Amino acid sequence: TGSQMEFGCQRIGRMLAQERLKE
Repeated sequence: TGSQMEFGCQRIGRMLAQERLKE
């Protein structure tokens, strides 16, 4: 489903954001 895919993208985006903040 599209919603599930969108949720995954948001989750990945948050992970990447946290990694950038740590750096």
